[in-house]
Amino acid sequence: MPGKGPYPPTAIFRELSREDQIERLDAAEDLLDLVQFWRGDPRLTAWQEGFLATMAQRLTISHGKYKISHKEWDRIREIQDLMEQEQEEDDDDGDRDRMEAPADD
Repeated sequence: MPGKGPYPPTAIFRELSREDQIERLDAAEDLLDLVQFWRGDPRLTAWQEGFLATMAQRLTISHGKYKISHKEWDRIREIQDLMEQEQEEDDDDGDRDRMEAPADD
């Protein structure tokens, strides 16, 4: 099917097929939850925080019909990779702390 790949469809919403409209709305809803969860994280740079704030605003105002460009998807995935990578490192540190904790006798 044309338009399938690493990105959701990027055509104007009213020009999309019903299936692609549903896919975009689902992706936007999931993305809005994720963007709002990430906002305010101290690991983000000022630019990343501003980008997430803008994306949250656009998704909210458009009710999920906002056309996210390929460049924006790339930025979102970069932030996602950063958040997942640092989360894994935090989990590893927590495991080490539990292993190294002295036993109370």
